Formats: sequence, C-alpha cells, structure tokens
Amino acid sequence: MHAVVHEFNRPVTTAYHAGWNHKDKVGIEVVIYQNAQESITNALRHGGATAVDIHVSYDPEEVVLEVSSNGSKPELPLQRGIGLRGMEERTKMIGGRVEWTAEPRFTVRTAIPAAKNASRSSSR
Repeated sequence: MHAVVHEFNRPVTTAYHAGWNHKDKVGIEVVIYQNAQESITNALRHGGATAVDIHVSYDPEEVVLEVSSNGSKPELPLQRGIGLRGMEERTKMIGGRVEWTAEPRFTVRTAIPAAKNASRSSSR
C-alpha cells in the first residue's frame, strides 16, 4: 500500500491499524488489499488527501476494512465510477458489502463475512 501512496509523489501521512491474523482466507485478503488500494488511490487522486487512515479489523463474524482521509468530500449523491463499482462487485462475489459515509470524514468501509465458505453459502 505504500507503493500506491508514493505513486502520487507528494507527502502523505498513512496510518495502518490491523487486527487480523488469519492467513487461511486468501480470497478475503485479496479483496481487502485491492479495496484498500482503490480507496487510497481515490482519496489521493480525487480528494487531494494528505493523510489516509487504514483500519483492518477481524472478529469471528467478519473482516472490516475502513479507509478514511482528510481529502475533500465528494458531492452527494455519490457518483460511483469504475473503481467503486469494481470494489462493490469483487466484495459481493465473496459475500461482502461496500458502504461509504461522508461525515465526519469520507470513509469507505468493506465488510466481508469471515466464516469459511461464506461466499458459497450466501450465493446459493
């Protein structure tokens, strides 16, 4: 994720908070990484952020990624571009959801069921 931030060639403060240590959920890890990457890119490119906060938490029910920034907030209703639609599609494929809020900071939240085979059971 540092590489995404450094692509913009300007000083950006990042804070990572991770509370997930389960290595057997490769599909979840990929979606969390790709959604974090897209959220950081959007915060820097569209919001002009100089600080991005990335928080990953895990409990037996779900894995949650929250990315917020000090960048400008988008106009509401939010116009979902290719990036946000892609986040929604890949998250839905494994049984999760993507949400966003504009207050107090613009935050994108990805929540994915942590239960093994959750995507298979929710899609049938």
